[in-house]
Amino acid sequence: MAGDGNDAAEPEATAPPAAKPDAESPVEEAIGVVEPEPPARSPLAASIAEKKRQVAKFAGHWGRVRWVQLIIAVALAFGHLAAFARAGHTRLNIPFDLAPGAHLQFTDLHAGALNGFPRQPPKWSRLVVSRMDAQHYIGTALRGLYACPKDPKKANGNAYLACGLGWLPGYGVVGTVAMKLTGLEPDFALVLVSTVCAIILNLLWICPTMIRRLGLVGAYGVLLAWNCYPGALYLVTPLVEAMVMALTIGGFVMLTKQRWVASAFLIGASTALRLPTVDAGFALGCCLLFAAWQQYKAHKPQWWRPLIAIPLCGWGQFLTMLVFQLKLGNWHAYFDARWNFGDKNRIGRFHELTYFLSGFKSQNADMVVYIALLAITLLTWRRALAGFASIERMFIVISSVITFILAIAAPIEYWGITRYMMLGMLPFLGMGVLAKRHRGVFVMWLVLSLGIYWNFELCNYVTQGDPAACPCSGRNEMHLPWAS
Repeated sequence: MAGDGNDAAEPEATAPPAAKPDAESPVEEAIGVVEPEPPARSPLAASIAEKKRQVAKFAGHWGRVRWVQLIIAVALAFGHLAAFARAGHTRLNIPFDLAPGAHLQFTDLHAGALNGFPRQPPKWSRLVVSRMDAQHYIGTALRGLYACPKDPKKANGNAYLACGLGWLPGYGVVGTVAMKLTGLEPDFALVLVSTVCAIILNLLWICPTMIRRLGLVGAYGVLLAWNCYPGALYLVTPLVEAMVMALTIGGFVMLTKQRWVASAFLIGASTALRLPTVDAGFALGCCLLFAAWQQYKAHKPQWWRPLIAIPLCGWGQFLTMLVFQLKLGNWHAYFDARWNFGDKNRIGRFHELTYFLSGFKSQNADMVVYIALLAITLLTWRRALAGFASIERMFIVISSVITFILAIAAPIEYWGITRYMMLGMLPFLGMGVLAKRHRGVFVMWLVLSLGIYWNFELCNYVTQGDPAACPCSGRNEMHLPWAS
């Protein structure tokens, strides 16, 4: 592909030669000093050690086999769907699909996206995975920008919010394409897209590139921790998380291969789906500049190649704004809608200790998750980054630092911090370090994650914040009717 680097792969690090055992000194020989022999192991201990070696050898082989990895990736993705089915039964006493065979369509194509209850289109929440923002992506898949005002002089932020532009339309467009290709209803089409992306993402975490950098145990530790993370439930919903992360991690893998254009294309595509993905686009732009500078200093003849990819780092967002300008006459329609919704700069929260303290009582335990991820990052970052090249480290660190900042500055209150933090790689790489070196801590983190996953995040998503159905929840921030 034009603009990709063709530099040779980095040489594998070689281990230092083993130190030779010290020879006995003449004095030791004279007085007959003899090293004590290690105590003989019991037959049981020797048997256990041999079993461990056999298990390690077995896992080392089969853990790298692609069809085995595919089975694991699929099982984890379907595990989230099974959790949703169980939550629907235990929390609301409803099946996975409340209206089998129903055809989703607007009864009023100009219906406001946030006007009253039940909302349009009717039965948008029939699937137990369809809650919250899923309504807007399903709506965009059905009506596109049809309901949006075309004359910017007569429009305002509220009008753009009413037509669904408070949520970027890119994923809804993906849903429209999936509907036409599969013949499925928009909610099923989007769930299918998300589930496929979740499977691809699981495979990326344990691809050969990541295993070389993290080790087999580290890579599988990241995969397991990622799927136990409280926000992992969003990977199989009609929301953008699965596709955003598959594009981002896919772009990172391309970066490790010095496929500059492919990396920028994938990460740039994610910016059309969710605005906070600009952290990855910005980080990649910095990496491309640094790569060009390194190659220039090394006097490589095509040192400028990484620079070709820079314009692609945010191409999805730029294309979206171009479509808004051409169809609506207002390139900043999305920003107008978000401003009307209540978005603003809340960076001052970092100076408010009360915000962080009050966050421990938040509805979904978001601050607990945030502080835990920060602690994991601070304790493991050196080892987590040790296997990566300098450009790769730059991407991971810059994107993760921006994510830590946005996760506090962007949400209206606390709900959503856990979702924002999915965009930061470094805490999850740190979980791989815990899996290799501190397995007791790793297991405790998995238990805590699953507890928050089931009792807080999943319950509040399925019930749309119903405190009666979710007795473990903290202070109520939002409770909306979910029936449609």
